[in-house]
Amino acid sequence: MKKIFLFSMFIAILYSTPIFAKTGDIIDFEGYTLENVKMTSKEIFSANKITMINIWGSWCHYCVEELDDLAELHKKLQAKGCGIVGLEVEGDSNESTYAQAKKLLQEKGVTYPNVIIPDESSEFIKNVQAFPTTFFVDSDGQILTDPIIGAAVDEYEPTINNLLGKKK
Repeated sequence: MKKIFLFSMFIAILYSTPIFAKTGDIIDFEGYTLENVKMTSKEIFSANKITMINIWGSWCHYCVEELDDLAELHKKLQAKGCGIVGLEVEGDSNESTYAQAKKLLQEKGVTYPNVIIPDESSEFIKNVQAFPTTFFVDSDGQILTDPIIGAAVDEYEPTINNLLGKKK
């Protein structure tokens, strides 16, 4: 009986604890680019009608695999007043790791900003449990859709086009 009660409590906690931010929430963060320039979410989001937030890490095969496509998508999105920001999550946060990530982004032709967010500054990042995870926000940082979990490049542009249609 005690085991069933404990299991029930675990399930109740698991399903009552939000794993991801939800539609309508505001994403707010500050961090540093891989070039050590301080950036805030407000700066990034206010420059675009819609911003795609791609949470990734250089240790994640699927994250790295989609970088080429994201670099191409970024070029298309700029013409529509939309942007991409990568939120870089590394298990081993040191200069060597960031130098490797920076080199990887250069090799893949990525020109959109990539920001490192200190663990203690964002509850949003702490709750992300799958990589890559992608969110779409408006110019105020309000989440517009459910997150896309995994590398799903084919879904990104149609999602943006749909969101832009709603903004008219």
